[in-house]
Amino acid sequence: MNRVHIHLEKVGTVGDKGDFTGTISDNYVEDIELSFLADPDLLSKPTEEIVKLVAEKDGETADVVEAAIQNGTDVYLNDEPEMDHDAYKALSASATPGPR
Repeated sequence: MNRVHIHLEKVGTVGDKGDFTGTISDNYVEDIELSFLADPDLLSKPTEEIVKLVAEKDGETADVVEAAIQNGTDVYLNDEPEMDHDAYKALSASATPGPR
């Protein structure tokens, strides 16, 4: 069974932002290395919020997460329980701009 694993850690701060690094992997893609700045308290947020932010930061990551959502594949962040796909979908839908 395929699973997507995201390992993310805060490695420091730059100004008022947290400096994060990590990897995302599953059975079908090579590990994708991540590095970005974000809210220093990012890791205290709900899993779906963290995964959404990570997906927004990197196109390859977004592709892996989107495929997992479409296929019902479990997504794990830092060995926490699997991400709630419905909560992720609701969060993503609320962030999508409506028609103008």
